[in-house]
Amino acid sequence: MKILSIGPISPFRGGIAKFHQSLNIELSKSSTVEVLNFKKLYPNLLFPGKSQFDDSSKDFNSHRILKFYNIFTWFKGVQLINKFRPDYIIFHYWHWAFLPMFIYFSKKNSKIKKRIILHNVISHENIFFEKLFLKILLNNNDEFIVMNNYSYEIIKRLNPLARVNKIYHPIYNVENSKSVISTESSDTVLFFGLVRKYKGLDILIEAMNQVNNKIQLLVVGEFYDSKQKYLNLVKKLNLQNRVRIFDSYISEEKIQDYFNQVDLVVLPYKKSSQSGVLSLAYNFDKPVLVTDSGGLVDYVLKNKTGLISKSNPSSIAEKINLFFKNKENLFSKEDIKTLKIQMTWKNFVDNLNLK
Repeated sequence: MKILSIGPISPFRGGIAKFHQSLNIELSKSSTVEVLNFKKLYPNLLFPGKSQFDDSSKDFNSHRILKFYNIFTWFKGVQLINKFRPDYIIFHYWHWAFLPMFIYFSKKNSKIKKRIILHNVISHENIFFEKLFLKILLNNNDEFIVMNNYSYEIIKRLNPLARVNKIYHPIYNVENSKSVISTESSDTVLFFGLVRKYKGLDILIEAMNQVNNKIQLLVVGEFYDSKQKYLNLVKKLNLQNRVRIFDSYISEEKIQDYFNQVDLVVLPYKKSSQSGVLSLAYNFDKPVLVTDSGGLVDYVLKNKTGLISKSNPSSIAEKINLFFKNKENLFSKEDIKTLKIQMTWKNFVDNLNLK
């Protein structure tokens, strides 16, 4: 079987690229896979981070052609598709800016079977015409893959006739050598990943002012939002000795250093679909605390693999305190291990209905 996969992959950073890489490694075990990659994801003027690229990532030998803001690269992409003549095209969608390009590819390849994996249905920074363009995309493709009930319901409201397949986000397999960096507290929670407004780090910092003062917070990840805003909040609440910030993109070989030293991984998101951070937490057998604002609740066995709170400081603080008072009764490594057996990349591929 020949599969053409369209989306960011190495050398790009971020959760979508990591997901794409892991999926294609699994697909390549039984199919011939070609990747239509991006030359650049965003113009420098619109990119909030330090770099779009991860120099340490492993190359998947992709065709780096596309720029969503350059229609001439779309033409080159169609030429590659016509040359490869795949049995299936798999799209990775997450942001409204890529909708016109994906609609163009869908219409130009109407006779090829297609799957669209929606990492987000509605973008975190959505725009007024997004739902209109999404409806066009939904009308021009065969099957849509979502990874939570929240996203499933959004698509069904946009197009009740759309063929939607729900498959849960697989758990990453990141090597673990058990090395740790020093920490001043034995009770530690972790916020991991790119810092963006919707991820609710401000809510978590405010919650830290309401939890037992022995509990420490590690914030690990590059800031795509104003770092000073969070530093000011830490100072205002007099939390400088309990909140440690590592403002840097973390390469895969360093991820273990942070997950191994914490007790609980907190995802205080104001809105969410699924999360690679949650997958990483389970990979390291760590329980999670998620908010009920979106799809992350689908991934938590309550009081077994984690806790669920409201998206506000008081509720998050209450759950953190509850966890550290009762973690022997609110957390089961065996339940996480059961999820890891179920949520594999092989199972994800098997459920894509590629025949």
